Amino acid sequence: MAYNKLGQLYVRTNDYPSAHNYLYQALEKSKQFKISIIAIKVYYYLYLLFKEQGKTHEAFTYLEGYIELKQKLIDTETLHIMVSYEEKLKMEKLELEAQVQREKREIIEAKNDELDSFFYRVSHDLKGPIASLQGLSALVKTDVTDPVALPYFEMYRTQINRIHNIVMGLINLTQMKHLEATKEKIDFATLVNDCINSYRYIDSFKKINFVIDVQENIRFFSEWAIVNTVLQNLIENAIKYGRATDPYVKVHIRQSEKEVCIIVEDNGVGINEEHQTKIFDMFYRANISAKGSGLGLYILKRAVERLNGQISLLSKPNEGSVFTVTLPG
Repeated sequence: MAYNKLGQLYVRTNDYPSAHNYLYQALEKSKQFKISIIAIKVYYYLYLLFKEQGKTHEAFTYLEGYIELKQKLIDTETLHIMVSYEEKLKMEKLELEAQVQREKREIIEAKNDELDSFFYRVSHDLKGPIASLQGLSALVKTDVTDPVALPYFEMYRTQINRIHNIVMGLINLTQMKHLEATKEKIDFATLVNDCINSYRYIDSFKKINFVIDVQENIRFFSEWAIVNTVLQNLIENAIKYGRATDPYVKVHIRQSEKEVCIIVEDNGVGINEEHQTKIFDMFYRANISAKGSGLGLYILKRAVERLNGQISLLSKPNEGSVFTVTLPG
């Protein structure tokens, strides 16, 4: 007795046309709805049906179809398993990398704390001897008149002042990290003027044309000491690297709904493009003749980051630089 059982439907013995018709419909529906498991069963039943009828060619045709489709299904399932396994491996790898990065960050933070503590202790230990050397340098100006010796003492004074600036930069850097976040209303007009006036001792100060453009009625509450550090370093950098003839420093401050924008522009020596990505690194100096300690812009960047702000630079050699700082709030 030959019969086909599919969906609880039985085909009577020797009723081959009905069996064929039923199975062909089932095969069409399985293809229409892309149900591979049904198609595989239909191919197998057609193989059995034609085999019982003695139609060897047709039987082997459907047997081949059955084997081929079944193999495809196996390959697809295997692929799904492999993909799932690969995805699992990727997830595990990402989790491991995240854990490694967390551990690295914790180590770096711990080392940074140690480094800050070291800088702070050493800087304070050096303040006294440096102050003594600066005092001796001041005495030289009044007591020494030898025209041969004076240039050497001036070189000595310059280097002592440079060491002083480095030490004070390190102290400011470590203090900035540990300052309490006390916010107050920032008077930008007064702050900018105070920052500019603090550099009156520089020889080239009187030659510089300062253009101050501060929007009126700015209501901005932040950490005064950190905002002062931002403006101080921006203005100092513009003054320090100004051009010899007709130098200018422009300070623009504007407030929008979401942020305060500080722009400091100069027409000084500018910065080569190859150095622009590195100028915010600690102790980086664009050239050996640079006047700074290599800490000013690093401290500037740290201050901006503390205020959750952003800093950008546009600069061309011999044309000047434009620093833009945006602070949220």
